Amino acid sequence: MRFALIAFALLVISIPRIRLFLKNIFSPAIRDEWTISEGERDGLPMIVRFNAGLRSVLGDKRYPFRVGIAVPLQSPQPGGLPSSEENLALNDIEDEIINLFNNHQRGFLSAVITTNAMKEYMVYSRTDTVADIIDALNDQFPGYAFQHYVARDEAWEGYKNLIPV
Repeated sequence: MRFALIAFALLVISIPRIRLFLKNIFSPAIRDEWTISEGERDGLPMIVRFNAGLRSVLGDKRYPFRVGIAVPLQSPQPGGLPSSEENLALNDIEDEIINLFNNHQRGFLSAVITTNAMKEYMVYSRTDTVADIIDALNDQFPGYAFQHYVARDEAWEGYKNLIPV
């Protein structure tokens, strides 16, 4: 009986360590190291923000799908960029996208592109099944019309096209 109690206590103490070990095996260590670039696309201003910290996991085969979640702006400014007021709502959307992918260990935000009255969030994901995430965003932010695509991108070409060489 005493042995069983000791074994049980060791198991209970070990569970958090086991979870941490498994999380580190199945989720890459990613630093938040965001960089901003500005340019033009079709004569309109474009702002690209990308996580340069992902270079350490570039092409990680556990995340073979690129998910683009595009949000048409409600009231773009001349030039197609969001107002500071709308940016606050878009920041909430970004936080929710991060939460929805990270909490389920499904993926992570790699870049945000703003141009031509649209903001697109680029995510690398373990799965190509994201309908539940889009549904959750539509429910939480009913004033926005979310669009999305999923593409197999094992080489992370979408991300590589955004980062300076």
